[in-house]
Amino acid sequence: MASIHVLLEGPDDDRFFRSVLLPELAKAYDNVRTYLYARKSRKDRAKYVKTLNESKQAYIVLADFDAKDSCYGKRKSRLRKDIPRAGDTNMAIVRTEIESWYLAGMGRPECERLQIPYHPNTEPISKEEFEQMRGRAEPMPRAEFMVTMLDAFSADTAKRQNASFGYVWDKLFSVPPSGEP
Repeated sequence: MASIHVLLEGPDDDRFFRSVLLPELAKAYDNVRTYLYARKSRKDRAKYVKTLNESKQAYIVLADFDAKDSCYGKRKSRLRKDIPRAGDTNMAIVRTEIESWYLAGMGRPECERLQIPYHPNTEPISKEEFEQMRGRAEPMPRAEFMVTMLDAFSADTAKRQNASFGYVWDKLFSVPPSGEP
């Protein structure tokens, strides 16, 4: 029975994962588990990953790039401190933040319908820029706005408009990550 564990930062990541990635992963794995790590202690995160590594369970850690990091190496280094024992090959960095992935799956017609600007490359979109766009759209709560985007989401469009989404998609679906001792 093949299983995979996906470690996610928080609720926006979880919402995206459950809507976009989980249905596809469920075709490849008998068991897909998520773990929201942002509000867990460093000790709990280390224990969780240690168990995954020892039992040789497949897992991947998704994390936002964040503006404070100047390169992927620095972000992975900081992530290794945040989630001890996680192997580099099990890390996938969202460029720039998960909000850029929500927008990546939107073509021009979907953006026009939501009254937000179309971006053929969403990688540079930060949480703050996303909120500014949302503020110009028809008023609705943030979570509802994000769900509306997911309802119109196209993975093929997202792969073209956000290289980090394409990278993580390939990482998840071509060669499953494995635990590192």
